Amino acid sequence: MGLACAAFISYSHATDHALGPVAAALARAVRRRFCADSPPIPETEWRQYLPDIPYDPPCA
Repeated sequence: MGLACAAFISYSHATDHALGPVAAALARAVRRRFCADSPPIPETEWRQYLPDIPYDPPCA
């Protein structure tokens, strides 16, 4: 679930500015839930799956 969390959060961070207030609130709630159920993604795993995105662990 760590990779799914990272992918979703990277996507939602990139699009938060384009979301309306209800969608942005929903995205934040989903991020909180993912992070509550997932350990932080290690930098090595991040680099393996998201090499073009700077390491910014969402659940740290």
